[in-house]
Amino acid sequence: MDLEPSENFQPVIFVGALTEGSYQFQVGRRRYEFEGLPFAGVEVENIEQIFPETNKLLGNYFTKEAMELNMDSYNIVHFATHSAFVNGHPEESFILFGDGDRATLGDVKN
Repeated sequence: MDLEPSENFQPVIFVGALTEGSYQFQVGRRRYEFEGLPFAGVEVENIEQIFPETNKLLGNYFTKEAMELNMDSYNIVHFATHSAFVNGHPEESFILFGDGDRATLGDVKN
């Protein structure tokens, strides 16, 4: 495996951030409560300053559907959000989107 950076590598970046809102839900036996990440917007702005061609989705625009439509078009994907990884239970592991929707590890795999 060659881990040396390519001189011709052109980053094409998709960034999503959960910046606002309050979400409570149960998955399996666990109850989750999450708040938006106000500094996630700053994080995205910092990425944009370095890579101006970054495609960003913030708040309610950062959705599971948008992720599914965009994932294959980018070689770098960065999410500033909440998630849970439950060992041995991929169906209970998830990424939280800005509209409150979630993607399980099975969703991401597909």
